[in-house]
Amino acid sequence: MEINKGIKGISIRIINIIITLFGLAISISLFISFVMLFRSYQALNNNTKNYVLWKDKAKDVLDASDFLTDQARSYIVCEDEIYINNYLKEVNEIKRRDNALLIIKEKINDSSAYFELETAVNESKTLSLVEYYAMRLIIYKKDLDVNNYAIEIRNVELSTEDKSLSKDELKAKAIDLLYNEEYLKEKEIIINNVNDSVNDLDMMLEVELKDSSIQLSKIILFQNIMIILLMVFIITMGFIISFTFVKPINKAIIQIVNGRKVDDSGINEYKYLANAYNTMCDKTIDRKSQLLYDSEHDHLTNIYNRTGYNKIFESIDVSKIIYILLDVDYFKHINDKYGHDVGDMALVRVSDILKSYLKESYLFRIGGDEFAAIYSNQLYSKEKIIEIIKNINNALSKETDGIPAMSLSVGVVYGDINDTTETIFRKADTALYNVKNAGRNGVQIYHDN
Repeated sequence: MEINKGIKGISIRIINIIITLFGLAISISLFISFVMLFRSYQALNNNTKNYVLWKDKAKDVLDASDFLTDQARSYIVCEDEIYINNYLKEVNEIKRRDNALLIIKEKINDSSAYFELETAVNESKTLSLVEYYAMRLIIYKKDLDVNNYAIEIRNVELSTEDKSLSKDELKAKAIDLLYNEEYLKEKEIIINNVNDSVNDLDMMLEVELKDSSIQLSKIILFQNIMIILLMVFIITMGFIISFTFVKPINKAIIQIVNGRKVDDSGINEYKYLANAYNTMCDKTIDRKSQLLYDSEHDHLTNIYNRTGYNKIFESIDVSKIIYILLDVDYFKHINDKYGHDVGDMALVRVSDILKSYLKESYLFRIGGDEFAAIYSNQLYSKEKIIEIIKNINNALSKETDGIPAMSLSVGVVYGDINDTTETIFRKADTALYNVKNAGRNGVQIYHDN
């Protein structure tokens, strides 16, 4: 069937294209915005972590400077070697001042925070020269071998004047070097520069947070607009689909249930389906009877099949019937020797002969080579039934048109008031089994005794 070219209106294909394109555009926009949002958040998170790290490192410079001062002062006062060892370990191994400056330099080497921290480190290192000299005075006072110390101490040269001082004077001068006003002013410069660096880092972080907040707000606003557009689009398309597709279909369902033709209004595809349905309705009545016939009849022999057998067998009074169960003897041999085409021809011949000899009965093919016949009333005597079966076997015993001779094994049951469909079949099958055991090509009437 071809679509009626005269049908005009909106097509579901057009609706689908619009939905797909718009949905794709919104989805891509939302995806891009989510990626941007994620990246912005990730950048903000990383920057925040970096600023926290940089502030900690800036404070490390001050902590390291204070640590060196404490160790130098402790050494000149207590003269315990552990303090000078701690001092030199900080300078040569731990290197908090240098490491902190290096980390910040990698990221923000052109910022005021870096320059201020660099100034603090340089001031601290300048102050270390004073501390080296003070600790060298104590080593000289204790008359220790300077070669046992790090190069920073070994490179310190005491003035001739200082070498002439007494031990008490040497210690007093060392203490004065680390506690005098000039030393304290240098310490103050270090503290101020570190604090200024930390404050600048706070300001930089604040600016970064503000800029990121603005960017995130723009992205979120864009997402909200896209979501609103998507919702409006979905609602609009819902109304369109409802009035052009769903509503006509619901109306058509009612018309179909009531057995009427359906209206052909709506989208093009629906109109096409409606016209196709209405055309099929005109042919349905004739086809129903044909379909019913086909469902209950064997396509090869044109007699009732298992479905028709069950329907008829369960609808009649079994107490009044003659039930005949027939099986083609050695049918497998026929198939194997002559082929399935000849086997099908043999089955057709059996059914044709059964039709001619069992005219008043219902005939069924209930299996591959198994047939059944039911007389709805017991109009034939047992002797007559036996005679009919013998005549059938005589007719089948002759080879015809390339179809080999055949015979049937038959079990017969006369129903009584105590029988059911199950007992009838079981009895007939028992009689049939007895015939086969006796050599086939025969008939037996089932007797309860």
